[in-house]
Amino acid sequence: PVFTLHASPAWSAAHFEDPDEALLAAFCAALGEWTSSGKIQSREVQIKRWRYALPTAMYEERCLAAAGLPPLYLGGDAFGSPRVEGAVLSGLAIADALVESLV
Repeated sequence: PVFTLHASPAWSAAHFEDPDEALLAAFCAALGEWTSSGKIQSREVQIKRWRYALPTAMYEERCLAAAGLPPLYLGGDAFGSPRVEGAVLSGLAIADALVESLV
C-alpha cells in the first residue's frame, strides 16, 4: 500500500523547519494509530514541504479579466476556493470567459 499524509496548515506552519526525521516520526505515529500493530514499516519515504501551498488572500470570483489588454485572465486556487478543485474550476471559468469573448 501507498499512503499520502497531509498536515493541517497550522501544524505545517509550526513544524515547517523541523528536520525530516522528526516529521517522519510524527507522521508514522499518526499513521500507526490506524494499524493493528501500531507500527509502520516503510521501504521509501518522501517528505515534501510547500511553504506556499495555500493562498493567503482569496479573490471571490473564479477568475479576473485584465482590463485594457488582449484576452488575459488570472485564475488559480486563490480564485473562488482553494485547493485543486478551486484551481480546476477557475481554469474552466477562464475557458468559458475566453469562448464568450471570441463569440
